[in-house]
Amino acid sequence: KNKLWVPIFAYTSASLIAISRISENKHWLSDIFAGTVLGILSGRQVVNNYHRYATIKSTPKQKRKKISLGINDNRGHLEPSFVYHIP
Repeated sequence: KNKLWVPIFAYTSASLIAISRISENKHWLSDIFAGTVLGILSGRQVVNNYHRYATIKSTPKQKRKKISLGINDNRGHLEPSFVYHIP
């Protein structure tokens, strides 16, 4: 979004490739439409996840309470364990 030439180049090249695939009878218009929808939606999801991850990584770490579940061996028989850690 910051550079004008990136979307122009990307959408122009994708459109030219789609037109060439249709003209050579390699794909139908419905294939191109489905690929376009999947490409746009998956691209937006990747970008949104990246920005969400970057936001999470840039925030200072907070001390969190931790819960651990496990199994302990107590004199030959197994018992469930539950540990609650408070920072």
